[in-house]
Amino acid sequence: MNWTLHNYCKREGISFTRCRSNHKNDQAHIEGKNYQSIRRVTGYERITNEEIVEAIDDMYQHEHRILTNFFYTTLKLKAKRREGGKITKKHERAQTPYQRLLESDRIPQETKDKLKTQYAQLNPAELQRNLQKKLRHIQSLMKQQKEVQKIYQLMKKQRCRSVTLLYHAMALPKISLGNS
Repeated sequence: MNWTLHNYCKREGISFTRCRSNHKNDQAHIEGKNYQSIRRVTGYERITNEEIVEAIDDMYQHEHRILTNFFYTTLKLKAKRREGGKITKKHERAQTPYQRLLESDRIPQETKDKLKTQYAQLNPAELQRNLQKKLRHIQSLMKQQKEVQKIYQLMKKQRCRSVTLLYHAMALPKISLGNS
């Protein structure tokens, strides 16, 4: 949880709680979803570079959101029964969120028609290629951030006051000059 979110909830009058009442292990379920969608991409490092944040936001607002809602199926729990020490779970058939909306009686037909039009224009292979391209870009930015953090830590450790001193403190990479 961060202070930005806390202040937003306070400002908008949203009641702010840590978890649902009587569900003390909710956080584990949320972290499981975070791992699937976020942690596999970004890892557990703190992201301080604004360019990385913008790249991740762009990826999630476009390719990831569309692929998740239109093409990735999920199982929805229908029933859970305990038989002695064994718990048996029954799930509905796997569907995408898009398919669930089309089957719902609560969604107006106009909205369903808009979704069908949007779905007809989508190319999942192209979306996946774009997603992978953006992921590679994000990972390269994260690698650069790690390098900058290493340099900063080295400067801090050696109490360097200038980049020139840092340059001499760093190990130089091996460079190949043709046929050696």
